[in-house]
Amino acid sequence: MAVTAQAQAALPLEPSAWGVGPATARSRRGWPWAAAGLAGSGILVAAIIAATLIVSGGAVSGDPTQARSSSGSSAGQDALARGYSSLVERYRTADRTWKAQADRSDAGSAAAAEALIRPSVQFADVVDQVDHDLVRLAWPASMQVDVNALEAGLATVSGDLRSIGGQSVSSMPQWVSNVVAVAAQSSAESDRLTRHLDGAAETRS
Repeated sequence: MAVTAQAQAALPLEPSAWGVGPATARSRRGWPWAAAGLAGSGILVAAIIAATLIVSGGAVSGDPTQARSSSGSSAGQDALARGYSSLVERYRTADRTWKAQADRSDAGSAAAAEALIRPSVQFADVVDQVDHDLVRLAWPASMQVDVNALEAGLATVSGDLRSIGGQSVSSMPQWVSNVVAVAAQSSAESDRLTRHLDGAAETRS
């Protein structure tokens, strides 16, 4: 109704405004239809403008659901990277501690072999806990192959360490070399997974 009033105010409907003589009854009946047509045109224009603003606003602001999804994905990847970094540090600290003990030991003596039992079991306990925590991180499917490889490597390290009880004095040097080799292989596998994570972070940025 407000649009009709504005249209009538903008276009005076009195016959004198058009410079025409007294109008007939039939011509008077035509004016309300003209006013209604103007009102309808005004409503149509307003609807088109409103639709244009809505579309434009959507194009500028973007999809808030998509923005929240991207933010959540980024936060999840950051949490994964922090959790994995903590596991790697725990493993490498235990590895360095064990190697230092093994380097100080004379692998050819019974006393040295016995002295290495406790550090080996402690290292194996850390490896098992790292393996346990590794598979509980929220890994994406694209990294699962590398995760499985690291998990298998950690299991090998733990098994070799716990086999110290079955070693003899003569077999200790070879046993130590084997543990060092499988531990180094697990470190290489962890580095590969770290590079995969770093690549995913660079892609997001």
